[in-house]
Amino acid sequence: MDSSSMDRGAQIVLGAGVTALFHPIAYAKVLIQIGYEPVGPTLHTGLLGGKTLMYPNVFSYVGYIKKTDGFSGLYRGLAPRLISAVASNFVSNAVQSHLVGRPLATEVESKIDEAFSEGVRRLLKDTLYETCSRCAGVIASQPFHVIFVRSVAQFIGRETKYSSPLSAISEIWEKEGILGFFSGLIPRLLGEVLTIWLANTITYTINSYILSDKCHEDKRGYTSMFSQLVVTQITYPFNLVANIMAVNGSDLYAGGRPISPVYASWVDCWSRLKDQNQLKRGSSLFWRTYKGPSIINKAGIIMPVIEPVY
Repeated sequence: MDSSSMDRGAQIVLGAGVTALFHPIAYAKVLIQIGYEPVGPTLHTGLLGGKTLMYPNVFSYVGYIKKTDGFSGLYRGLAPRLISAVASNFVSNAVQSHLVGRPLATEVESKIDEAFSEGVRRLLKDTLYETCSRCAGVIASQPFHVIFVRSVAQFIGRETKYSSPLSAISEIWEKEGILGFFSGLIPRLLGEVLTIWLANTITYTINSYILSDKCHEDKRGYTSMFSQLVVTQITYPFNLVANIMAVNGSDLYAGGRPISPVYASWVDCWSRLKDQNQLKRGSSLFWRTYKGPSIINKAGIIMPVIEPVY
């Protein structure tokens, strides 16, 4: 076994360990994205001193899951999530290795060479290759990503249909066919493509025009990380809609009323969430402001109004 294979193996093991360590937080986040709030909002003092309704932070949510299902219950859905991550990394790396060094289609490459400078040409080619490889990884991992989301969503209705990857595969195949394994794929792919292009473009722009001097050379290594953080906030709604659509319309309790409307498509889901000012739902895990309707009771206290789902 060569050193590169050992390095890849070590990276997979390390990645799996980090995924397992933070899985309870990812678990709680998916439930929040779906719209499940077992503990209602309470009144808190805001940063500017005003009163605002806040949901419990993610650690309180994780504590609720532990209280309900015990410590082992915090790792519901971990197996399909790990399989999804491994499948995505393996396919992405395989496609990337195949593409690196290969020329683009002659017409495309000639147009790029004619229209852009060397730096921009490299940006476009590298980003095209990265887009192809990462999208391939997303497609390959989507069936197990769907299983992960649905395994987590079982917490809401106390079901057991997706308790193991094998039972989940059988359930989806029998009820929804092959398309069920790719529920929520389109918004996930769109989010991935936008993230890649925006992050790479911002990184190139900062490194080429703001940190172009040699004295800033050491700072360029952080540009990509900064760009990724900024862009993921912009493209977060695609991640939200993808996870909602992975379970929406399924036979799980979380797949429809009263937890969520049954959406006609991911565009319908996006449109309704936008109308409700919910496209950032789950993006903040600590400062979780309640954005629904509220009233002031006779004692002068702000109270949430929990509306039925239609």
